[in-house]
Parts: sequence; C-alpha cells; structure tokens
Amino acid sequence: MNPFVDTFEPAAPAPQEDEGRRGFSLTLERYYSRDAAHVVVPDGTTQILPEAFRGHGEIESIELPRTLESIGKAAFRDCSGLRKIAVPESVFEIGERAFSGCASLREVALPRALMAVAPSTFSRCASLEVVHGGDEVYEVGASAFSGCGSLREMPAFSRLESLGAEAFAGCGSLSRAMLPATVRAIGAEAFRNCRALAEARIPESAESLGHDIFSGCMGIRSIEGADALVSRFPDAFPRGVAASRGFLRSQDRSDQVRAYLHAHANEIESLQGDVEKSREKAGRIAREIEETGVLERARRKQLSESLSSERRTLRGLRKRLDSFENPSDEAILDMISRP
Repeated sequence: MNPFVDTFEPAAPAPQEDEGRRGFSLTLERYYSRDAAHVVVPDGTTQILPEAFRGHGEIESIELPRTLESIGKAAFRDCSGLRKIAVPESVFEIGERAFSGCASLREVALPRALMAVAPSTFSRCASLEVVHGGDEVYEVGASAFSGCGSLREMPAFSRLESLGAEAFAGCGSLSRAMLPATVRAIGAEAFRNCRALAEARIPESAESLGHDIFSGCMGIRSIEGADALVSRFPDAFPRGVAASRGFLRSQDRSDQVRAYLHAHANEIESLQGDVEKSREKAGRIAREIEETGVLERARRKQLSESLSSERRTLRGLRKRLDSFENPSDEAILDMISRP
C-alpha cells in the first residue's frame, strides 16, 4: 500500500539533467501509514501540504528530498517521536506550526533559502537543543520557538530584523540572547520566562520594542543597549533596569502614583487651599481696579502692580500643585528609594 496520496502536475519536457524531478512535480497531500519509524518522502516531491504528517507520533526520522520547495502549515505538528530534521536547501517556505509539538525533536537544520521562521513553527518542541543554518532568515514570527525548554543557544540568524511576540518565551535553558545589529523590532514578551537568561543585547538602532521583553527572566544581569533605549521604551525592560536609569514603566506607574499622592496628601491639600486663596485675592484686586475712578491714576497703578504680583504667585502655586498631582518619574523614584 502506498502510504502517500500523490497529486501529479504536468511539467515542461525534462532537460537532460532534471535534478531528480524526472519530468514531474509531486505534491504530498497526506501520509497514512502508522507502521514506519523511518519515512522517506519520494524524490520529485516539491510540496508537503498542510497537516500531511500531523499526529504521526510513531515517526522517529524522516528523509526529505532535494526537490522539496515548500512545507505547509502544521505539516509535522505533534509528531512527538521525531528526533531530528534536516530541511533541504531547496526549501524556501515553512508554514506556521509546521513542527509544533514535536516533543522529541532535538536538532534542526534550516536551509539558506529560508527568509522567515513562521509563527509557532517550533513551539512546544521541549527537547530542541540546537538549530543550524537559516543564514538568510530576517524574520522570526510570534511564538516561533516558545516552549523550547532545552534550547541552549539562539539560532545564529545574523541578518535578523524582526523578532515576534513571545518568540523565545519559555526557553528555560537559554542563557544568552545577543541579537545582531540588524534587529529593528522586538515583540512583547519575546523572552518571557527564560529563567536561565543572564546576558542580552539589543542594538541601539532598534525602532520598536514591545512591553516586558524580559518578563520573568529573574537571573538576567546585563542588557547591552539598555542605556540608549530605556528612555524611549521603558516598558520593554525589567522594572529595576528602568528605575536604575531614572525611568518608570507605565505598568508600574499607576500604583506608584497612588502611593505618591497618599504620601503627599497634606502638601496637596495645603497647596489647593493656597491656590484658592490666591485666586480669590486676585479676583478682589481686579474688581477694585474696575471700581477705582479713572482719575485715581496712582491708586490704579498700585492695584495693577499688586494684581500682576498676585497672578505670578498664583501661577507658582499652580505649578507646585501640578508637580504633586502629576508627579514625574524622577519624583516617584526618589520617593521609592527613601528608607
């Protein structure tokens, strides 16, 4: 019994050397056998369609042909026995969740032609330790490697430009995340709960950083690039990193503002009273000027000077009151740092 469902498409006449295609292209639609631990995909196959091998936990190894160009969405999803995969250099596209849930997968080799690692491609591959290749990859999608708890090193994607949200979340064995200078955007919680992470580098030229990139990375000691980036993206960094550089993250600010207002309630109440008194005084002077006769020039001049003085006082009081009611990050952090 043929374990594959094959769809053949006409092709142009074969040249003298047809690189193994033998004059046709083959699309692998579905794999049916439940017996083989080792599978050889037929030579000439150019596409593996979505979910073709999904859930075949009995497969431990698979050979993909050099003619292959595309691997569809979830094509090998939940192949829990698969231990190793070498994607041929001819492949330029791997769909979302293609290897998600391959719990025994330890080693992956990616082709040079691959430009992007799609969302969740290797999510929940708990045994994945190393990823080779992918020299041209410029984009890693959301959750692409999330839950890869055994991954020791980040793939060497030297041309990486974009890292999606939660791309490496839950990679508990990852100790370093040294992103190349080409990176422009990093999504929210990209390295969440990477508990072994100690060092990271974000290029100072980054243009977009999501919130809580290193949330739950309790062992992180240094983040290269933080000094230049924290003023623009305080929410991207851990609380201590932002605070040590004089910035307060927005997710922390609301609670701290309430604490600040409570701590300065007496000053605020006193200033509010002073503002009201100054406003009333300025109003009285203004009314007195209106009631003073035109011929009483000396008196009008004296009142005008008093009004100008009182308005300056009122502006100063309002400014002081605003500084308490709308505290700066520096003021809040100063309060927090006090014993």
